[in-house]
Amino acid sequence: MRCIAFDIETEPNQDKLAELDAMPVKTDSRLKDPVKIENAAAEQKAKRREKAALSPFFGRAISWHTAMEGADGKVVLHSEFRRNIDELHKSTDVTEARLIQDLADFLEWYDGDQIVTYYGASFDVPFLQRRTMILNGTFPAIETGKYRVMDPFGKHLDVFAYLTGYNPDPLGLPQNLTNFANWLLGEKPPFDEHAHKTEYATWFREGNLEPLKQAGEWDALMTYRLGAACRQLGGTMQRAQAQKETLV
Repeated sequence: MRCIAFDIETEPNQDKLAELDAMPVKTDSRLKDPVKIENAAAEQKAKRREKAALSPFFGRAISWHTAMEGADGKVVLHSEFRRNIDELHKSTDVTEARLIQDLADFLEWYDGDQIVTYYGASFDVPFLQRRTMILNGTFPAIETGKYRVMDPFGKHLDVFAYLTGYNPDPLGLPQNLTNFANWLLGEKPPFDEHAHKTEYATWFREGNLEPLKQAGEWDALMTYRLGAACRQLGGTMQRAQAQKETLV
């Protein structure tokens, strides 16, 4: 199968944070002290800001990264960042719309057999589709059905869905891309993952794109390789089932 894996990075939408802060928050009804109520509300607002990048209404796409098989059979990595012709890091709807449209065009140009993501059915694809609606753009219809994205040979394979079945880890361990890459492929990120998660948006605004490119392409590559592992296991299971049926 000709497959393409993609991953996106997002940040809080600086133009919408004031609106987010103005929205009411819930505090513990048992609190009576006005100071404690105010502190609790401020804490809730801070937590919402931390998660703003995950919301298509209060976040923006920063970049997308892909891994796919090239003409020579080797994996090719590619990255694109949001940018403005005149001001490289200005956060505008125009630059983000262009970034998302470029990904849409890239996916349609590739025209492979399968798109592979990690948690893409729950985050990446819905985020991009909703941002596209807000920005009046277009984005291809990509399957996000809970069970269909578990099919290792489907048009969209969500590696997270296939590996977890949406069930929690029995040991309570994080079921993230880094852990599965380590457990199944023996790979660890060649960068400071904590710094990547906490400083990504800051590095982007500072124009420090190289570590972002490295991290994003590593995520795309691991997603691509885990997708191959899922298909290999799926093929083994299909062959075993076929053999079992011939013996009946």
